[in-house]
Amino acid sequence: MRDGIRYECDEKDLTGKKICMCSAVFKSYKKARATGWCLAKDYKTCYCPVHAPAHQRGNAKNTNKKAHAALQRLVKIGLSN
Repeated sequence: MRDGIRYECDEKDLTGKKICMCSAVFKSYKKARATGWCLAKDYKTCYCPVHAPAHQRGNAKNTNKKAHAALQRLVKIGLSN
């Protein structure tokens, strides 16, 4: 039995050089997606939560916008207290 799946962000600059060194280990791809990682259909290409919004389309992008709005509301509440 494996301990987990290692994901590394595939964000690259215009020359094709990797610019993000983020990596994480999750027990399943569902847990990776739940924490904000963007995974392609082939489950090999992935992006960290920082770079994921630029690579998401359709409902995944809308879900990310909702999560970001919720985070902003929490930050405002935390700052006002």
